[in-house]
Amino acid sequence: MSFRKICVAIAAALAVTIQISTGPALATTSSTTPASLSAAPGVAASLEATALALMAATGIEPASGSSTPTSPSTVPGAPTAAAATAITSGAMVWWAAPNPVASPVTGYIVTPYLGPVALAGITFPSTATAEAVTGLVEGQSYTFTVAAINAIGAGQASGRTQSLTIVDPALTFDDEFTGPAGADANYGMSQRYWMLDPCWKSGCAGSPTAYSSNNSYLDGNGNLVLQADQGATGMCGSVACQYTSAGLTMLDWANGGQPTWSQQYGTFSARIKMPVGRGLWPAFWLEGSNDATVGWPASGEIDGVEAHGQDPQSVSGHAIGSADGTSESLNYGGSYTLPDAQDISGWHTYSVTWSPYGIVWQVDGTTMLTMSAAQAGPSWARSLQHPFSILLDLTVGGPTVGLPDASTVFPAKMLVDYVRAWS
Repeated sequence: MSFRKICVAIAAALAVTIQISTGPALATTSSTTPASLSAAPGVAASLEATALALMAATGIEPASGSSTPTSPSTVPGAPTAAAATAITSGAMVWWAAPNPVASPVTGYIVTPYLGPVALAGITFPSTATAEAVTGLVEGQSYTFTVAAINAIGAGQASGRTQSLTIVDPALTFDDEFTGPAGADANYGMSQRYWMLDPCWKSGCAGSPTAYSSNNSYLDGNGNLVLQADQGATGMCGSVACQYTSAGLTMLDWANGGQPTWSQQYGTFSARIKMPVGRGLWPAFWLEGSNDATVGWPASGEIDGVEAHGQDPQSVSGHAIGSADGTSESLNYGGSYTLPDAQDISGWHTYSVTWSPYGIVWQVDGTTMLTMSAAQAGPSWARSLQHPFSILLDLTVGGPTVGLPDASTVFPAKMLVDYVRAWS
């Protein structure tokens, strides 16, 4: 590597370090805290100038073909602001990224308007194409614009969204799991919503885990417990069962897979503590309520959160569907690293907001992943445009997580504080 390349690389690395220090990691998190992203280029330019001066003083010439690291030459183009939909105390603003992308995008500024008056813009240092704007006044009507940003600055703002009057969505499902210790998940509810998922009998997810009604219960402190234990008999599909645990679904397979509850669009949220340990696979997810009729993957799947116990600082979300009704043509997802050395053993709120425009996954109010309807392609219409039902499970073992080892502690418990949904 030439001396010039070394100096420029050092300058670029320092600039990146300075840029990242202004906010969360750009590729994985979003924040409502403005970040001074424009500071880094000036630092980089100054450091590069110093490096070139040093080269001139020492008589070193740049190597043939050497170049500075790729950097944006202009601000990004204007995004297209698609829409704004209501969430609790605010709005979810959806947009399409600048196309064509004339310059790399590192974040977006969403500006609310109250009538003709522009309010303070909110900087989201993330490439996500939907973000929650909260703290808005109920009963007031707002519009929104979106501008893309990069290291040079902010590009032209989009046109305004349609006007949205802030009204909190209706709470359509709420299970707080209050009741005496040992009661089942449906205690105190108006009907039986939660059913034992029989999918283990056919070896769902390739796991040697048998689900038992004895492995889910209320702890008497306002939590649902899903408990995994060693030891099981019988066959889990084509493999011998080795563990017992719990999988709860709102599809009643004893009655032909009819949904006990389902909803199209809205926000689905659960507050969960997950167990840590190799081979443990907790999840909160949604499945198309037409699964008994069309089968999976045509019925669609939205994984609000999945975790692998051996990687406790990371969680992921996914959307799965089929364009032709048979093949898994959509498998979209991404992972998120919990901040500040947190891990899945602590309480975290995992949410999915789903609208005609796309899906947003959030952890503790921070966006970890977005998918637009356009990104989903033909699978969107077939697999993600009908009511879905909620599932909770704690699986042990499987092809994506592996089997437990001697370090995995049993019984392993997944605690759920609540499951809620809004229209």
